[in-house]
Amino acid sequence: MSVLTLCTVVGEAGAQDLPAITHERLPCLVAEARPLLEAQLRVEGTPRVYYREVGAETWCYVNGDRYEDQGIVVLPAFPAGIDVEYFFITYTEERITGRSRLVYRSRVTSDCSSVAVARHTSVIVPECEGNGAIGFSFGPIGYQSQTVEISPSTPER
Repeated sequence: MSVLTLCTVVGEAGAQDLPAITHERLPCLVAEARPLLEAQLRVEGTPRVYYREVGAETWCYVNGDRYEDQGIVVLPAFPAGIDVEYFFITYTEERITGRSRLVYRSRVTSDCSSVAVARHTSVIVPECEGNGAIGFSFGPIGYQSQTVEISPSTPER
């Protein structure tokens, strides 16, 4: 599959035309653990989460799994003391079918105890490249990430 870009979201269907994906923002992310994100999906497609460290220019993404109307995506582990922003989309083949209406922002802390984390054992180093790449600072995290181009018209904050 080729890399999808968010300009597809705005270009093919106006940002207001895509169905919302419902997600409750996590109050924090557990440092050095892989956060488990859940979303309610009212549209067809595979869930994907785009993420970056706040201030970074490069967005990375990880694909998730769909279980009926529930989407589950596991993010890579992040170091304590940073803020991470993220948002959801759903896609089928080369078409984006939905997106969250917001870009969510969560602080990564060592004392975050109420957030679910994945307990997988596999480790894959991410591939994030570019001026604002964040992947290199995370070390082994468990998922491969890919760099994507983002249009200036991302979802509302």
